[in-house]
Amino acid sequence: LAVAVSGCGSTGTKASSSTESGAKLVRPGVVAFVSVNSDLESNQWKQLDDLAKKFPAREKALARIERAFTKHGVDFKDDVEPALGPEVDIAVALGVGDRDPAVVALTKPDDPDKFKALVAKLNASDTSGGKAVYRDVGGWYALSDKQTSIERVLANGSDTLANDGTYQEALGQLSGETLVKAFVDGQQLNAAIRQSARKSGSPFGASAFGGLEGVRYVAAAASAEDDGVRVHGAWSGGDLGGADFASKLLAGVPGDALALLNVDGSGTAAQIEKLEDNPAFAQALKRFEARFD
Repeated sequence: LAVAVSGCGSTGTKASSSTESGAKLVRPGVVAFVSVNSDLESNQWKQLDDLAKKFPAREKALARIERAFTKHGVDFKDDVEPALGPEVDIAVALGVGDRDPAVVALTKPDDPDKFKALVAKLNASDTSGGKAVYRDVGGWYALSDKQTSIERVLANGSDTLANDGTYQEALGQLSGETLVKAFVDGQQLNAAIRQSARKSGSPFGASAFGGLEGVRYVAAAASAEDDGVRVHGAWSGGDLGGADFASKLLAGVPGDALALLNVDGSGTAAQIEKLEDNPAFAQALKRFEARFD
């Protein structure tokens, strides 16, 4: 989608890239917060557009995206681009009890009337029966499936995610210009795993998933560079076991390969041993191994 939107071009009316973030509107304690650079005039989008031109399927991808917009009676340049600000954020809050998680998108549109018109068009073409709702918060617009979800995500007072020490520390690990930045609260992540286990009746909790227990945060970013899109991340606490490493297998990869996924497996044995020591996983792991005997 990012590549396709990049190729759709720009009207030249979007504001310059801003450091203003919707995190100032969100309460601390959300399980995840993602920031997307939606300023198509930024250096990152121009770099991404240059990268997209190296792929032969670029034009086909653009055509498919344009058809998808047309199907909903929406034009990207006239309806979508002016309805977005230089940043689009997504915040996710855990559900309490039987409530589903709340997912809210935030942006400060260049043209608020275009934003409202876009939501109306998408609602009119939606056959699922659910309608999107929004709330104006000082020029920012919070968009979700219901107003109660917006209430659960928005901050009540000056205590916000932007002022949260853990969030600030995590984002401080992601330097440079980026297309996307993501933050996951480790405490809330582990709570989500435990809550999911209770709902499903599974005995697997956070302790069953290797080094997730004890993680304070996970942060990640994607940025466009000369020869590709670089994804980098950082975390604090726990024992996820990741680190930079030099591949010993590159010499055997054909030079015309389109893509390569190279994973350091040196810590895999230690992680499996931890799972074997976990009563919740031990029996399931034995059954899995038996299938390959």
